[in-house]
Amino acid sequence: MDIVLADAVVSLLTAAGSQLPTGTIIERRLLPIYRPADLVAPRVAVAPRMQSRTLASRASTKREHVVQIAPHKTAVMVDGQPSETDLAAFVALMQAIGDVIERASMAGTIGGATLVSMSTEPLYDIEAAKSMNVLRGVWTVTFSRIAKA
Repeated sequence: MDIVLADAVVSLLTAAGSQLPTGTIIERRLLPIYRPADLVAPRVAVAPRMQSRTLASRASTKREHVVQIAPHKTAVMVDGQPSETDLAAFVALMQAIGDVIERASMAGTIGGATLVSMSTEPLYDIEAAKSMNVLRGVWTVTFSRIAKA
């Protein structure tokens, strides 16, 4: 289910491509690590991260699935910091991803599961920006579904 759910998120974000920066590459990756040379265009990695199961009854289980959505984008550095323009574009990308997931969840389930929560902290990793000229953020998205025996 975790891979299926991650693939559903990839399909959802791909379908909403017009709301993301031109050329953004969206893909499921189990190990979302990129080199700066891989980031000619912004990349968004979607990775299944965790699953928990709680007995709901003798015949069903409540399952929670955590998927992480990790955008990456190169940054132009100005005085050792990402440029304001690149930083603003990256924050807009993070916001667009959150908006797409939120709107889709209001319309129904995603990959057969219901959105429970979304969080991102911080919006970008300043250490990655300083060391590799890469802006990187992570949305942690939790979905829930009931599995019947």
